[in-house]
Amino acid sequence: MPNKMQTSILSPNIAARNLVVVVDDEPIMQADFVSMLEEAGFRAEGYGSAEDMLASNAADRAACLLLDAGLPGMSGVALLQQL
Repeated sequence: MPNKMQTSILSPNIAARNLVVVVDDEPIMQADFVSMLEEAGFRAEGYGSAEDMLASNAADRAACLLLDAGLPGMSGVALLQQL
């Protein structure tokens, strides 16, 4: 059984007010993550590169970022450091 903190973090009631941004260069992985998050009640947006995500200003609206650490170009680690 999840503890109270896990329940709060995963609660769709909280997630409905927030955005999870997924950045993954593999279209199938990106789509799967976005789909799973939406099915769980989260709002989710997917981007194929760190540069695309930065250009969209999605980080300004996001409550959570799900990043691929091994992105081509700017890696997920470098993106996180830039933010």
